[in-house]
Amino acid sequence: MSLPVLEATQVGVGATAVDVAAWAILLSGVVLAALWVKRLYA
Repeated sequence: MSLPVLEATQVGVGATAVDVAAWAILLSGVVLAALWVKRLYA
């Protein structure tokens, strides 16, 4: 995922914001998947 906009944003403070956003999306996706699987096999 090497978008010029993201690479430009990852300079200085922007890196933290992008990393936090990416991790938040990743974690919420994992949680949603876990809940879905749990409901599927409940």
